[in-house]
Amino acid sequence: MGEISFMLKAAKIEPMHHLAGLDPSFTSLLVDLEWYMEIIKKLGTSLDITPTDIELVTEYIVLAKDLAESIDSGCSDSLGAAVAALDEKPYL
Repeated sequence: MGEISFMLKAAKIEPMHHLAGLDPSFTSLLVDLEWYMEIIKKLGTSLDITPTDIELVTEYIVLAKDLAESIDSGCSDSLGAAVAALDEKPYL
């Protein structure tokens, strides 16, 4: 979950225009996270990953998606709400 931690830290301190210009973008990072999650779901039983673990990680990915969508739309209000929601979660 290092990527999500990076996303949260950056979203807290960087101005919107800087976040929108990052390469890779938050949306690109999110696509990668979703791809990794699909692999984990398929290999979950082989790796002793429980459905509860998958649900927990999925929650973090959904919150990270809110960050990415807020940046893509340029809406600082929704970005603030997304940061607050993700910031309330304990770290993995």
